Amino acid sequence: MSDKHAGPAQPLPEGAQVDVWTLRHSNSSASTDLPQSDILSIQELKRQARFVTPELRNRFRSRREMIRRTLSLYRPDIHASKWIFSHNDLGKPQIHSSLCNKDLYFNLSRTNGMTLLAVAGVDHMGIDVENTTIREPRSYLDIAERFFTPLETSKIKQGTDDEQIQHFFDYWTLKEAYIKAVGKGLSLGLDRFQFLLTPGKPIEIEFPEPAIDNANNWQFHQETFDQRFRVAIALKNTQGSQIICRPFNYHDLTR
Repeated sequence: MSDKHAGPAQPLPEGAQVDVWTLRHSNSSASTDLPQSDILSIQELKRQARFVTPELRNRFRSRREMIRRTLSLYRPDIHASKWIFSHNDLGKPQIHSSLCNKDLYFNLSRTNGMTLLAVAGVDHMGIDVENTTIREPRSYLDIAERFFTPLETSKIKQGTDDEQIQHFFDYWTLKEAYIKAVGKGLSLGLDRFQFLLTPGKPIEIEFPEPAIDNANNWQFHQETFDQRFRVAIALKNTQGSQIICRPFNYHDLTR
């Protein structure tokens, strides 16, 4: 495909809008490498080469190309090969300041079978996706008891084994999305905040004393893709507007 333009220009997301681009991975193993990408940076090509199998190398390439080509839809003045990325002090990837107009931000999440790229006009935004088909309820309860708050753990333990797994991923994806949005990673401490999930009501976050954040500044969105991928989005939005999630299929750009 031509990288001059991967498709019609996308309007920049505004307010509480988050565009979510989906890349689905085949379960079949690739036995050979794809031709070398002409849009990845030298550093990305070196990182790609470190993976030990063609499948892993090809998936890394696909994810990096996904970021570059998708961002160029929103900024068609920047060729996919010209994007420069940096990291904050705690390692959160971001567009380099030389290219960022403070109106375009991204966050990537991947799991077995799917990669999601979230694009927003707000810096403090995070997304997480998890494949919920794994059936090891005891291990997830152990994680919850070690790292979640007592309230969250008690909610997870309710129901059948399958329901407990789903409850766990409800909380896990929200926690991952939040720590990615603030850019502090797991060093923040998963028990420093908790979620209140009430059917039919917006998702709420609470910060036990001493509070590390203001709950009123945050909005959350959660849904399931393809019946088995649980997705959560966190967005710092002081206006209080509910997140508008717009899904797109990245494969449509590569046909």
